[in-house]
Formats: sequence, C-alpha cells, structure tokens
Amino acid sequence: MSKRVLALVSVLVGVILACTTVGAGTASAASGDWTAQAPVGGGSNAGPTMASFNNRLYVAWKGAGDDPRMFYASSWDGVHWTDQVGVGGGTSTSPTLAAFSGRLYLAWKGAGNDQRMFYASSPDGVNWTDQTGVGGGSNSAPALATYNGRLVLAWKGAGDDPRLFFSVSWDGRSWSEQREVDGGGATSTGPALAEFAGKLYLAWKGANDEHVYYATTGDGYSWTQRGWVQGVGGTSQSPTLATFNNAIFIAWKGAGEDSRMFYTASNNGQNFGDQRQLGGGTSNGPALAAFGNCGCLFLAWKGAGMDQRMFYSYSPDAQA
Repeated sequence: MSKRVLALVSVLVGVILACTTVGAGTASAASGDWTAQAPVGGGSNAGPTMASFNNRLYVAWKGAGDDPRMFYASSWDGVHWTDQVGVGGGTSTSPTLAAFSGRLYLAWKGAGNDQRMFYASSPDGVNWTDQTGVGGGSNSAPALATYNGRLVLAWKGAGDDPRLFFSVSWDGRSWSEQREVDGGGATSTGPALAEFAGKLYLAWKGANDEHVYYATTGDGYSWTQRGWVQGVGGTSQSPTLATFNNAIFIAWKGAGEDSRMFYTASNNGQNFGDQRQLGGGTSNGPALAAFGNCGCLFLAWKGAGMDQRMFYSYSPDAQA
C-alpha cells in the first residue's frame, strides 16, 4: 500500500473516531468566568436561597447561630443590595424561594424540633402573607420550583426517613397530597429543584453516600431516576440547581470536611461535564439562580466553618 493511501486511511480513521466520540455524548468541563466573592446580607449558620422576581434578585436566609428568624434582601442589578428585612416564621435550616404566578414564595421547615413545613407569599417582594402550613414533614430544608403552570415543593422525609416527597399547587394556596418520588430515591439532606428543557429536575445527596443523584419528570408526577451524576466529586450537603445559557447547572459543597465549592453543567440534561471549582468556601449547601437584569448566573453561600457571613459571586458566561 502506498504512503499516500496509508495517510488517507489514517485521516479517515481519525475522523471516524472523532465522530464516534461526539456521538457518544461525551461532555467537557463546565466553563465561564466568575467574579470575586462579595458580601451580602446578614449572617447565617445555614445556606441561603435565591430567586429572581419582578426584575429583582432576592436572597433569603435563616438568622445566625440560634436565631430562627428569617431575613431577605434584594438587588435590582446584582451588585447593590437592600438592607436585610425580617419575614415571619422561623426555621432551623435553609428556606427556599421561587416565583410563581406573579408572586414570590418562601417555604421552610419549622424552627427547632418542629418538622412541619410552612410557606408565605408576597405580591411585591415587600408585603408577605402570614405563614401557612403545607402537608408533610421534614428535618431538612425543602425545595421550591415552578413547572408547567404549577408550584412544586419537594422535601426529605421527617426524622430518619430518607425518602423524597413532593406536592404540587395550581394556585399557590391549595396543595396536593404528598407523593413519594418514584424509584426509591433517598437522601440525608434537602433536595433541589429546577426546570430545564421542558422537564423538572430533582437533585439530592445520597442517604448513605456522598454522590449527587438526580431524577426528572415530564408531567410533574411520574419521575425517572437518572442515577448519580458521573465525573464529579461528592458532597456532604444539599446540592443546588439552576438553568442558565441553555444548560442546567448543579453546584455543591465538597465531600466531608472539604469546604470548596464545585459546579458542573449539561446542555442536554443527561451528559454532565467534569466538575470545576468555584471561589470561596462553605460549610453548607450553596444556592444558584439566574438573573435576567444582569444576564448572569449567581451563586450565594455561607462562609466556611464558623464564618457565618454570606457571600455571592456571578458569571455572565457560565456554560456547559
């Protein structure tokens, strides 16, 4: 065989292998530049939550130390923040925020040993309804998300119950009976929710391991277990989800005593890239949210160890 033919064969084999690799759905590492961390709000011994509502970005949190009160602040540009404001009710864990049907919703587990769950809502991000109980119970932070014209609440079972449950509301007032997430998913911490590409995603830390698992639903009721996210490290706390730049992002605190934070992303909801480290450190689960006014993906977190200050960073170009 001539050298020219051998060279042509070599090129063709290289092309075939490259096409095969792409077709297999491999994913590269998530990318994007993030700003240096900056302080936000008061202090907390639990992770914060974030949501975009009425062209403002909101962050909410539990008070520092033994303070069960909840507070929030907002920003119109993602840089300048209002002073913290208290909101009724109390919790021993992180609350959760979501915008739904022209209102901002806040949900949380009760304070101390109270494992009941409550919610309140606001039409303007200033005035809030009184807290109202919602079915089920948990010893961890719940998760809220809007999906297909419904408000969805998900949570870990009460006490030692590692099962995952959810409830839905069409009007933000009446809730369905709790249902267990299909497939036997189990966790030791609170889950995370986000909508992406017509499906609702649920992510959680394993009950007896530090893998990050996820499941999806296309109708808001029946869930498909997707297993654990490949190619990433583990976590000792709740992960967080958000949709940005036509991709779904997962962020988390490192496993065990590792206070570093990491993230990964997928533009097809199935193949996630290798993890990428974020700046700062935390002892609790961080929070992600996309904010349209800035066109950025925001991350907020409590400081590492005994540091109860809260920080944030953002990226205008984070991508899968």
